[in-house]
Amino acid sequence: MKEIYFIISYEKRINNLTNDWFDSNSDLLKKNKILFINDREFKKNITLNEDIIMNDLIRKIEGFDFKKLILINRKIYTQSKKINLLLLYEKLKEYFGKIAFINLVSDPLFLATNRVSSLLVDEKKTYEDLSKFSGLVDYRRIDTFIDIFGSENIKLIDSQISSNKFQDLLEKICDEISLELPINYKNEINIYKNSLTLESANFINLHNFAQKINKRNLRYSDFLKIGSTKFSLQRELIMNIKEKLLVQYDFLKNKNINYQIPDWDKLINLRPDWNDKGTLRDLVYRINSLGCELCELLNENKN
Repeated sequence: MKEIYFIISYEKRINNLTNDWFDSNSDLLKKNKILFINDREFKKNITLNEDIIMNDLIRKIEGFDFKKLILINRKIYTQSKKINLLLLYEKLKEYFGKIAFINLVSDPLFLATNRVSSLLVDEKKTYEDLSKFSGLVDYRRIDTFIDIFGSENIKLIDSQISSNKFQDLLEKICDEISLELPINYKNEINIYKNSLTLESANFINLHNFAQKINKRNLRYSDFLKIGSTKFSLQRELIMNIKEKLLVQYDFLKNKNINYQIPDWDKLINLRPDWNDKGTLRDLVYRINSLGCELCELLNENKN
């Protein structure tokens, strides 16, 4: 009987790394009679329902000889409230003897600040724009999947492994689908790279705010004050997401995934260590990525 595995990641980079690996190892998958459906093959900008999911699956698997189907599609989770999961389960059971979900989870605060930081950098927003930020993962929704598909078919994997190597995370995924990696296989790609520190996010927030109110970019005096200026997270932003985060920490703890709950007071009163080379290097990288050449800024403000 055929098996289907849904791999769900809530972080874009992990999602892309996993997609790319399965895409580039078609010979290994074919040898093990595994069929892979790329997340990018699913219809864009539509609301999923159980009929759309099944129609897409049937169309994509038709004519293929396989034992296991690997499918990466976050929408099945993120839009699960709009999907009749019980009906989807019944439809899937007509084709597959085993239906499993592999959830790659992360520390709730890391995930939240990572998304906030991305918005600050990529979309040039400010913390004021994010006061109603709701882009957190509701891990409790996994319980709905457990009720319908069974706890034995819902696996949670901590994606924040200490080595930060994608290969180590990949090995955990492959263990769940009983796929052996080739002997001496090496993958040195880092899961997280150029991660944005909270200190740097605050610095960029200042930059974005200056742009938003039609001021010139950062003034020369702003750079001179780096050693003494305190950039702290907005209290409203932290308090707005605190309760949601606590619920997520509790849920994951009950699933035997333990993350350190942050000290909220210290987080709100965070003061950057400008002597830390990592922080400074991150600042330089981010400022340049925003198109702000430091030399130009300094020269402009000297005149």
